[in-house]
Amino acid sequence: MVTGTNPLTAQIPPQSLEAERAVLGALLLEPDAWPQVHARLSPDDFYKEGHRTIFAAMVRLVAAGYGVDLVTLSEALRQEGVLDEIGGPAYLSTLLEEAAVLVRVDDYASIVLEKARLRDLIRFSTETIARAFENGQPAFELLMRAANELENLTRRAAPAAPEPELRRAGFDPASPWNSARFATAAAMAFAASLWSTTGPVASRGAPSPSPIRPPASRSAKSSRWRQLGRIGASVSNRPRGTSPRPPAQESHS
Repeated sequence: MVTGTNPLTAQIPPQSLEAERAVLGALLLEPDAWPQVHARLSPDDFYKEGHRTIFAAMVRLVAAGYGVDLVTLSEALRQEGVLDEIGGPAYLSTLLEEAAVLVRVDDYASIVLEKARLRDLIRFSTETIARAFENGQPAFELLMRAANELENLTRRAAPAAPEPELRRAGFDPASPWNSARFATAAAMAFAASLWSTTGPVASRGAPSPSPIRPPASRSAKSSRWRQLGRIGASVSNRPRGTSPRPPAQESHS
């Protein structure tokens, strides 16, 4: 979970403190909203640490069979020794007052979730770049790990997947697994490109026998694209939980 200045972009990660406050305040004001919000959000989806603490306390209250309101939440946070850390009873009261003029809790939860998925993507990208710079694993293994993580991220963010692109690719946007397969196929196509460029010897960490290659001919490029297309299709259709094999090398005459 990225919560501070991101080392890749030197910018504050995506977040909406207004939407987070709106969700928490609405839950204090309208307990009936709890099932729909809890089904979509977890404490880690909140950017501000105090908001994560408040929502986690709500989760524990409901799990213990208690209702969530200003009194029960304040007492739960006090018993955990974190009431002052989140701003005290005054902050909880402010959340409740702000919620009095808000009516679309599901929309606010969607905003919080969207920002959380963007931060997940930033974290994934940053960690992948860091692993590549460490140079401690073969490139193909790094790409396989990235493909699996990207599949998980895509599955969680599937409701926000770009529908036109998915439909043009032949996937049903209503199916989270199909959109996840689409993302994995794209990652695997990139992996196949690296494999076919460096060869199996280089991908195992040994020096490539020909590190500098002449520009590929037009026929070779076309063959490469056909190969990537087959790899993407095989990945999108493979059974869940299985790992694809490296592509066979093609000869170019």
